[in-house]
Amino acid sequence: MQPEPPKEQTLRLADCQRKLTIPWFIGAGLFFLFLFAQTITNKYADKTPEVWTWAMQSFIPILSLILSGLIAQNSDPSLKDRPVDSFFFKLSYYVSFFYLFILFATVLSAPFAGSNPVDFYKRANLLLTPIQGVLTTSIGVFFLKKG
Repeated sequence: MQPEPPKEQTLRLADCQRKLTIPWFIGAGLFFLFLFAQTITNKYADKTPEVWTWAMQSFIPILSLILSGLIAQNSDPSLKDRPVDSFFFKLSYYVSFFYLFILFATVLSAPFAGSNPVDFYKRANLLLTPIQGVLTTSIGVFFLKKG
């Protein structure tokens, strides 16, 4: 059994979950609204399904992890008060914002890429996929770890 970090370095699990959930659902909602607007203006023409597939692969795994974790944790209210190390929360929080920033920057910079947007999005996965892997692991600490 590992020793718990000092109290000043810990946060309540429920607070961490809430602080991670809100930016993810707001960010995903804004992203999907933006993509929906591009879809109804036929920006991607026959490539629209590929763009949506790319977007879903970028968001759905993390949103599913967060949502399933919240549902699972709700079945045991005592876990909400479990202390968690503030370092891991900060890591997850800032990597989340970095990842969301890169996603938005990818879509907003596509017109300047000088290539087909779909090809540009696929190339962006070279950066996004490893970040998503680290992010999923760090967020998993708050949504899947049992006390």
